[in-house]
Amino acid sequence: LHYLFIVLSFDKISGGILGSSKKKRTPSLGTRWSLAGKSALVTGGTKGIGKAVVEALAQAGCRVHTCARDASELAVCLSAWENEFGKGIVSGTVCDASKVDDCDALCTEVMNLFENQ
Repeated sequence: LHYLFIVLSFDKISGGILGSSKKKRTPSLGTRWSLAGKSALVTGGTKGIGKAVVEALAQAGCRVHTCARDASELAVCLSAWENEFGKGIVSGTVCDASKVDDCDALCTEVMNLFENQ
């Protein structure tokens, strides 16, 4: 398996004196980058950095599939993302990435899901 890690910086420190009340507004992610037509797999997408990456990619127009070990947490996140980004933008499955069989099943599912993209 090959893994691709993408680290995007969405915040910039504006110029000027630290603590100044005058702040430059950083354009929103959607106006800076577009990932429309792209697909991504993010493991551990219901918490922490993984969740932030799922949301940033979806906001940029990317179709995202994520996985998590906890089915109830995944269901809550998927519902929230559907409300925020629309149906079909973020999908997910229960998977323990530390188990080979789960990873194999996840890869098969993602290849089928994103087959024509």
